[in-house]
Amino acid sequence: MIAPLVTAVRTLTIIPMPGSDAKDPSAALPYFPIIGAAIGVICYLTARGSSCLFGDYPFFGGLLVTVVSIVITGALHLDGLADVADGFGSGGTKERILEIFKDSRHGTFGVTAIVFDLIARVLFIAWCCEKEHLTLILISPFFSRTVMAWGCALLPSARSGGGTAVPFISNKPPIALFLITVGLVGVIVLAFGCIPLGTILLISFVPVQLFYFYCLKKIDGITGDCLGAVNEIGELTLLLTGCIGYGFISASGG
Repeated sequence: MIAPLVTAVRTLTIIPMPGSDAKDPSAALPYFPIIGAAIGVICYLTARGSSCLFGDYPFFGGLLVTVVSIVITGALHLDGLADVADGFGSGGTKERILEIFKDSRHGTFGVTAIVFDLIARVLFIAWCCEKEHLTLILISPFFSRTVMAWGCALLPSARSGGGTAVPFISNKPPIALFLITVGLVGVIVLAFGCIPLGTILLISFVPVQLFYFYCLKKIDGITGDCLGAVNEIGELTLLLTGCIGYGFISASGG
């Protein structure tokens, strides 16, 4: 039980964690939503503290939360997003795309993706701080790590050989992952409202699903870079959907 948790923490964050890794890395998948929720709590507290200190300047909140989230993860997911943007943007064959994924250098598409990601994240979080919808900041890391775990559990590896994601890809969803996902979603819906957040979670899942389908079409599966990209897509989609949803509710007087 402890070893899979250690693996999950070491995989998703740079937080030092004593202990040995799990012999089967896929055993760590049920802990991905929990780690995401923990990151969400840290980001939420950061946003709350920023609102207290810089209440009139929500941009500082957006910037501070973004920096904290990047530091916690070691910018690992941003690197995956950049590699995916370069690979898919090349328009090449599966072999060429996977070759680009392995290249540590980033091209025009990759740099553009990182810049867009960071700007969008700061702006969305700043809006959440300004409108006091900090719940979105709390649940977005949970959502992104959960869809990442389910990608590992359901989709095949795009590489026939080794790869960073291969040990985590099980192709058989652990019952614990299902139970933890349902439990945490239930807590979120009951605590913060079925109609707003339940709907936001469902809508946010659509772009993630489309991205996974695109990966299957282009490279017949997923890689570690794809998982990093889906983390960023998941977080940004939920934040965007939440901003639009709550903005619409406020505008309609709800």
